[in-house]
Amino acid sequence: MSSCQAPPLRPSSQLGWVVFAAGVTSSALVLWLVALLAESGTNIMGWYLYYVFPVGALLVGVLSGSGYAIAARKLNITLSPAFATGMVSIALVDYFAAQYVTYDNLIKSANVDISRYSFLQYFRDACELMTFSEGSSQSDKPIGLFGYFFKALEIGGYVIGAIFPARLAVDSVVGTPDCPVCRQYFIIHRCAYLNASERWEDMAGLTHVDRCICIKQSIAPIIERTEALIASMKGKQLTEVEMALGEFETEALMGNVGTVSLTLRKCPGCNAFHLRATFAGYDAHGEFSSEVIGSVKSETAQPRPDTEQQTQEF
Repeated sequence: MSSCQAPPLRPSSQLGWVVFAAGVTSSALVLWLVALLAESGTNIMGWYLYYVFPVGALLVGVLSGSGYAIAARKLNITLSPAFATGMVSIALVDYFAAQYVTYDNLIKSANVDISRYSFLQYFRDACELMTFSEGSSQSDKPIGLFGYFFKALEIGGYVIGAIFPARLAVDSVVGTPDCPVCRQYFIIHRCAYLNASERWEDMAGLTHVDRCICIKQSIAPIIERTEALIASMKGKQLTEVEMALGEFETEALMGNVGTVSLTLRKCPGCNAFHLRATFAGYDAHGEFSSEVIGSVKSETAQPRPDTEQQTQEF
């Protein structure tokens, strides 16, 4: 008889479907509004800036893809390349679905049988019989084969617009570590600080050379202690890191020559963690700056305490 440890929770698969559903819902709502506008005579998908930039399709795409971005950001999950590919595929399906709705409304209003006028014929005419209007003036001359080029711009504008909000959501957390197993961004779990003993105002009257020496002597102990901490946390569990941080200060002092901030982030889905040490302080000229001086990340996903005791006998 033997026992095995239950795997850590992996909520990203379920949350991924929530993000997908949110994106499909926003796309459906926006395309429904586009269809309503089309019935009133407004073809928003056909809006172009300087005859080249498909601003209408881009705008509709941004609104359609907003569901993906909002859900992914609220649920704090990463979007894999496969998911991004799926978004592009869905955007293409949405675009042609909107075209088909327009086509269906057209043949029904004209009381034409679908066998006499297919969707392919409609799409061909939509390209080759395309005309441009500016203000109240409109050209009656179709642009012919150039219509396919502008239709491609329209499709590209819609697809780019659909993935832009999600891309913006991802860029907003660039640099934030994530769990490769749960595919969720780490969130701040705990902070601790190491404060230098000397204050900057106490060194204002010193010469430049003496000030440099005093600053180095003041920050050297906290830098050394930080480096030792980072090195000792490799391969440790989250609880061990929490215990180690409990030995440090809980607040950063204002006005001292330097402070090391220890930021512990953890995965919402498991106990995987990332510890980053950032030094912020003054130089001999009184210039304030900050830099990351070390970090450590758990090598694998770690089960939560409530799942660690779950076992399965076989």
